[in-house]
Amino acid sequence: MACSNLTLTIYYRIYLDVFVSRHIFAYSSHYLLINLRKNILIYVLLMYSFFLLLKAITNWIAFVTKEFPIADITASASKAQINHMTLVLKNSPILEII
Repeated sequence: MACSNLTLTIYYRIYLDVFVSRHIFAYSSHYLLINLRKNILIYVLLMYSFFLLLKAITNWIAFVTKEFPIADITASASKAQINHMTLVLKNSPILEII
């Protein structure tokens, strides 16, 4: 049984379409999975390093505010301003007129 060139071409096209494309797709999907794993690992490492940086910044802020309490500074500044304003108002000539 002799095969014509047309049937050989059809068989060859079916072989290319079915088997080779399956292997290429399997290889590319495997390659994408490997890259996806690498990308997820890189993403997790970046997020962990960002978390450590954020933790270091918050620890530094806590240390600075413990050493130099901002609330005490602002409270004492506002008390000083209130005391200054009461002194100004007490010595004001407008209050003497009233």
